Amino acid sequence: MKPVVLKLTLFAALAATLGGCSDAIFAAIDTAQKTATNTLSQTMSVFDIAVPVPGTYYVAAGGIFQGVLGGTTVNWTPNTSTSSRPWNPTGLICNAMTLLGANLYGGFVASDGTASLYQSSPTPFSFASGAKQLTTQTPGEQVTGLSTDGTNVFVSGAVFSSASNSYVFQLEYATPANAVAGAWGTPALSGQSYPVLPVAYASGGTPTWWTASGTTLYSTTALPAFTGVSSVVTGSGSVSLGTINGVFANGTAVIVATKSNGVFYSLTGGGAGSWVQVQPDHQGSVTVSYLCAAGPIDKSGSSSTYLVGSDGYGYYSLNVSTGSLSRYGDSTTALYSASVSRIVLDNTTATPLNVVLMGTNAKGLWRTVYDAVGGNVPASGQSWINE
Repeated sequence: MKPVVLKLTLFAALAATLGGCSDAIFAAIDTAQKTATNTLSQTMSVFDIAVPVPGTYYVAAGGIFQGVLGGTTVNWTPNTSTSSRPWNPTGLICNAMTLLGANLYGGFVASDGTASLYQSSPTPFSFASGAKQLTTQTPGEQVTGLSTDGTNVFVSGAVFSSASNSYVFQLEYATPANAVAGAWGTPALSGQSYPVLPVAYASGGTPTWWTASGTTLYSTTALPAFTGVSSVVTGSGSVSLGTINGVFANGTAVIVATKSNGVFYSLTGGGAGSWVQVQPDHQGSVTVSYLCAAGPIDKSGSSSTYLVGSDGYGYYSLNVSTGSLSRYGDSTTALYSASVSRIVLDNTTATPLNVVLMGTNAKGLWRTVYDAVGGNVPASGQSWINE
């Protein structure tokens, strides 16, 4: 049986191509059940999260779940198990998702390994009714990641090579109209040995697109010509990045989460000498691996505090003013020992608060509220809710 690439977490997608039987992987997700009185399974693996408008959330976790925040509670549809999938195409599970304009884009896989890319119907977003199945750049290409820059949809994909009996990885992009028409143009990256991470876009100053594959960090100021580096220049000299698990960018910061070398960030666009390396935390003999980043969580005008997900040690706050990482320390919650591979902020509301959503590998979806000045703990009176 041909192996299947399925993004069980951002880290898993980077670390290795998943082998074995696609129907076994499909079944593991398809049969995941709710284990408590919460509205979602506390053992689900979350692949992607989209926030189309404040207080409305779409979560890709095999099934697609729609959540609407009312007061302090999110009402989820469906709310019984990941095998109830009213928003999915029939018989398919979702392993990647992104929002662009009036539509969601989703990567799906069937039990036989057949891959699909879809554009949803407009709000309420559905891939089951009124959706459009899109042609990928390469026949049989599997979607391992999706992202947008507000204009284009970017597809990180895997193409099976029968000659080598393995996958090669690539990155392509198109505007929504061209994606629907199948006009993807020249791939931005091709022939990669490791999965290509979803593109991160920094709109401030000189617009820059960022991604990574294996130990190489790629960037460009003019698509599609990405340039790659395996080390960056910090104040103390050139430092190897090692294996890269996640890249985040906005108008203020570029943050690179790595497997063994901690977290790198630049506040001036990633030029030579502008990078800062924050050494990884150590838990006993284990060097903490970092998977993703998001932020800032400061709504008081500052942009100093970001959140960084780790592989098995919950999450950390990254202070880019002091160059420090600090672990969230409430060991009474399952989030403390979770692998956090997706962090999204609903910070567009008028209140000086941030709703933070964290997706984990096999420990469900979590939500809390941070206060205006940031920090490493939720706002006063708030706690983490395992949805």
